[in-house]
Amino acid sequence: TAEEPAAPVFRDMEKHWAKAEVGRAVEAGLFSGVSEDTFSPDTAATRAQLVTALYRMAGSPETGTCDFTDVKETDWFAKAVAWAAEQGIVQGSDGKFNPYGALTREELAVMLQRFARSRGYAAAGTELVLDAYKDQDKVSSWAAEAMRWAVSQKLINGMTTDTLVPAGTTTRAQLA
Repeated sequence: TAEEPAAPVFRDMEKHWAKAEVGRAVEAGLFSGVSEDTFSPDTAATRAQLVTALYRMAGSPETGTCDFTDVKETDWFAKAVAWAAEQGIVQGSDGKFNPYGALTREELAVMLQRFARSRGYAAAGTELVLDAYKDQDKVSSWAAEAMRWAVSQKLINGMTTDTLVPAGTTTRAQLA
């Protein structure tokens, strides 16, 4: 019998706090390394990477073409972005998606909540108050409900015990 190929071993994940999570995400086909033996866990995750992972979670369904002017049909993430726009997970701004833009923690919360809703999960904002975080007033109004939901679902944790850093960058490890 043929053996299953082993999950890739990333040399930059050996002692990383997210080693198990990254391994599971890679094994599930949601992510890949930036090279054969490197994951780059502490680099910024991009908007395209998140949308691609969500698209893969949804089973990579057939989709139309993308209307964003900064996404070409030949881009590796084009189908994922088109699908995410069709599902209402992303909206873009001024006709652009900004696929290579660093994913903020607020954007992550909003897209995760929209994904959950698109899959039929109850993803309403909660009455959770973010009082435990001294930077709660830094959460943008457009992301407040989603951030409360993501924190209540334990999808997003504080960067420290008392800060959320909502406009901060999501790393590839955090995304996995």
